[in-house]
Amino acid sequence: DGSGWYVPDQMTITASERSYNTPPAVNPGLGQTIEGGTTPCTESAYSYFCDYCEPQTITIGTDAVISDPDGDTLTFSWRSLSDGIAIHSETNLETAVVLSGAQPSEPDVCESNEYSLELTAKDCTGAETSQVVTHVVRCCGYLPSDVVDTATP
Repeated sequence: DGSGWYVPDQMTITASERSYNTPPAVNPGLGQTIEGGTTPCTESAYSYFCDYCEPQTITIGTDAVISDPDGDTLTFSWRSLSDGIAIHSETNLETAVVLSGAQPSEPDVCESNEYSLELTAKDCTGAETSQVVTHVVRCCGYLPSDVVDTATP
């Protein structure tokens, strides 16, 4: 109150590093199977050459879960493990991804083209955990001569 002298209150604070740390838990969610459509194939000697199917855009991370048993602050990131993957934002848990380069090997065949991504979570002590999820784009080939022209009477 300022009218006299008083003995100040004392407080002792002791800081110590904890002796344990549990790494984060990571679940990147389920892989998706996407129908990539069809693409023409041409004969080339004794084999075929097929074009690429159209690139497919999907959203990843909608069912991903990251957590830390110790309640530590986490950072996380997505990383491409396959060619043909463009990640819109590597540091957003839920983000758009473009999968390109899906290609069948021959006409009348649907190939399952796999694209793998890794989700990594890191806690404030530096412990990290990673898990991989694989998405599949099915791309089917056809011979242009197999297409019937229905526009001509």
